[in-house]
Amino acid sequence: MRKVLVEGTALLLASLVFISLLSELGLRGFYYFTEGNAGSLEEQLKRSQNLPAENIGTTDSLRGLIKPSSFSDIVYELRPNLSGVFLKKAIATNSFGMRDREYPFTKAENTFRVVGLGDSVMFGWGVEEHESYLARIEESLNQGSAQSKKVEILNFAVPGYNTAMEVATFENRALLFKPDLVIMHFVNNDWGVPYFMEQPRDLFSLSRSYLWELVAERARLLLKGTTGAKGLVNADKNSLSREEKQEVAAQYRPMLGRGGFEKALHRLAALSKPAGIPVIVVVGSGSAEQKDALQKVGVEQLGFKLVRVGPHVEEYFKNLGRPITKRERRQLLTVSPQDSHPNALGHELYRRALLPVVQEALVSASIKP
Repeated sequence: MRKVLVEGTALLLASLVFISLLSELGLRGFYYFTEGNAGSLEEQLKRSQNLPAENIGTTDSLRGLIKPSSFSDIVYELRPNLSGVFLKKAIATNSFGMRDREYPFTKAENTFRVVGLGDSVMFGWGVEEHESYLARIEESLNQGSAQSKKVEILNFAVPGYNTAMEVATFENRALLFKPDLVIMHFVNNDWGVPYFMEQPRDLFSLSRSYLWELVAERARLLLKGTTGAKGLVNADKNSLSREEKQEVAAQYRPMLGRGGFEKALHRLAALSKPAGIPVIVVVGSGSAEQKDALQKVGVEQLGFKLVRVGPHVEEYFKNLGRPITKRERRQLLTVSPQDSHPNALGHELYRRALLPVVQEALVSASIKP
């Protein structure tokens, strides 16, 4: 009997090892064919640059929407003059690569111009352009014939950007449009690794198990009650281990971590204050880590206005008049159960939080030529 038990246990262990090895090989094969054995960051971006110039058709891949930036600290940007369907929503970019209409560098007379700096949420991931909160704020402010100033809100957001890239975008691109106000969107991955910055996987390395990493990551997300953001580097990668930092191209490491985040914010202050441009930093419901980071970095000490969307979310659910589970919250506010980006209702709550703050800035502004 003991012999049978030992043999059965050995057979079970051997089967588990065999299945694990087979799964590891299968996962590596999947990565090879879906990522195209990606190569270096530069090679990935060059391939994106060689894609069709204008009509992208229908796609769920960000790769077809971007190109290398001529500014090394921006890294990549949206390709100009695109049209097509992305994540089942219409997408178009202007000649400057913004998901927005066309704007001249020179503002029309009596125009209040706002620039938005952010990543996938501000960009409008999974929603139509007119449903994004920047577009809704602009629409609200321009309603009514009594409006004395025309408001233009330029959306410079690009999925996957971190704070360093957003500030570089402000310095090298957005400032050319002579803004009167800046809105910066803060999310957890703003001091983490943005999209296209991770080095490609070494699928022939025996020093790591991609199967184990996938299982561990999914388990961690389930314990935290979130599935992560579809198509992007996970938003919870907000602090990097030594091994993770080794996966990032060396020239981009100064952007990472809380130090990179703080350095970028100080750079934004140095650029905006002399020009008299107020800065609003908006944050969603936010984790304790987000709140801790914003407090320690000293967003308000830099003279920026901090706007939290969380209270508006809670007010919305309170007005429903019944208890709401976490699952119902996600169903009501996110693009899908697999994608935690805010849907149109989520963007509406951002609009409610930001609108009075932008109105206040508009009233007190002296329009600059």
